[in-house]
Amino acid sequence: MFNDDTSIILSNSDSIDHATEFIVTFDQINALFAINSLLLNLTKTNYVDFTAKSNTKIDININFEDIQIKNIYNTKFLGLTTENTLSQKKQIE
Repeated sequence: MFNDDTSIILSNSDSIDHATEFIVTFDQINALFAINSLLLNLTKTNYVDFTAKSNTKIDININFEDIQIKNIYNTKFLGLTTENTLSQKKQIE
């Protein structure tokens, strides 16, 4: 069984602490999924590092079971496409 559309929000102004918190939280979530007989589809798993336009990008390298989790620059959530700079684009379908 797969768990769909799980979102996690972390906030930390220090890039090293942020990376560490992200990795620890990711490991905890995977453990929780395993306890509940859920699987994380790693080929569809991504993260977005939301920043202000003036901030520099932080690259966090996340690898789990020999698969790198991709840092994407926009995501569609509840029908709204949001970029990592927290600007919004109207999606026409």
